[in-house]
Amino acid sequence: LTRSVKDFHVLMDLFDRHGAKFVSITQSLDTHHPMGRLLRNILLDFAQFEREMTGDRTRDKMP
Repeated sequence: LTRSVKDFHVLMDLFDRHGAKFVSITQSLDTHHPMGRLLRNILLDFAQFEREMTGDRTRDKMP
């Protein structure tokens, strides 16, 4: 969906305002409980970290 923690939370707020809910088909996370939200946020942080590291590696290889 996104690799930006900020963008993901903006989307979640939008979903909440419209009565929609987020369901992941690749991870079974129940975000109605604190543990599910914690795991979701950890996954988001790692996704954003990897995106930033990829960008750094790409920039390092450019002339």
